[in-house]
Amino acid sequence: MFILDLTVYEVVNVLIRRLKKPETEVERAVRALFALGSIICRVDEVLALEAARAASASGLSGYDAAYVAASVILGVPLITADRQIIMSSASGTVLDLSLL
Repeated sequence: MFILDLTVYEVVNVLIRRLKKPETEVERAVRALFALGSIICRVDEVLALEAARAASASGLSGYDAAYVAASVILGVPLITADRQIIMSSASGTVLDLSLL
């Protein structure tokens, strides 16, 4: 798993706002996220250029495209509940978190 900038906070936001999960489930998810370990993916020129290509090709925001680009560069699936990213042709392998 990789963490790009504020991923943990975004996971919390999705669990609370979109999926309406209770505090105990959110805490369990945050603990599980940290227990998995992570690769910190720093934003560099290669990632920024890949994100720009993904945003241009798909209409994703630059911010969302950075996650897509990081998953492509690292060769790992992107786990998200964001419908626009899931439906994006720019995405590589995407696992739909909203199905959980």
